[in-house]
Amino acid sequence: GSWWKKKPQGKKPTTDSSRLARLERAKTAHSLHDAKSLPEGLSKAPQFEVQDSAHILKCFYTWMLKGPAAKSATGYVSNVKQLMREHQLSLESMNSGEFAAFVKGGSENLKANGIWSASLRQFQFWLKDRASLSGPWEEMASPSDRLFDIRCSSSRAPAPSADPSKPVGEALKDMFGVKASSEKATPMKGGKELTVEETPEKLESAGPTKATKRSGAKTAAKDVGTVTPEGSAKRTRRAQSSSGPGDGHSDG
Repeated sequence: GSWWKKKPQGKKPTTDSSRLARLERAKTAHSLHDAKSLPEGLSKAPQFEVQDSAHILKCFYTWMLKGPAAKSATGYVSNVKQLMREHQLSLESMNSGEFAAFVKGGSENLKANGIWSASLRQFQFWLKDRASLSGPWEEMASPSDRLFDIRCSSSRAPAPSADPSKPVGEALKDMFGVKASSEKATPMKGGKELTVEETPEKLESAGPTKATKRSGAKTAAKDVGTVTPEGSAKRTRRAQSSSGPGDGHSDG
């Protein structure tokens, strides 16, 4: 037969059946936030692991940056941090297949196309590559590294290190150039904040403003076109003096 009569081969389906199946399973799946759905036999993290959690997450983050999924490092670390904060499991339990299956079958993971299980899988790859579940840790996180602090829910990248010897307000000012809450707010003008150079006292002593200068220029322009009797007499005398003695009319 002719080639143009043949039906196209390998045509992709118009709907993603696997995605629809995941969303359907998510309706009856357990929540990742439900501690009661955790498998039995998982142990809680000892106190020293809780204290080292920020260092553990920073080591994982640094390892991620060196791999092919570097762009996902911040998101993956944020997800693992949330699992740590909510369930407080030991590294041994987080590295288990039982916990991986719990995360994989979670409703949030199914709805998010497996992002939670992918984050935990990379975390387990890192633990396997490190070949140790205990310290000393290769990286040490500072108190200002919000991404690694399990007390913080923010997924922002690590903030610049602050000087611990300074008050919070001064440290924020050094890091981000923002005012501390104790500083007095400067007056507002026209919806814009006045700088130190533009406060009312400074404006009063700085001479005429732009608007005043424009007003003065208009007044001066009007004065140029105004003719006074005194000015008219001066122009008459200048005209007479410039005419010379031989320019007058003769009486004959």
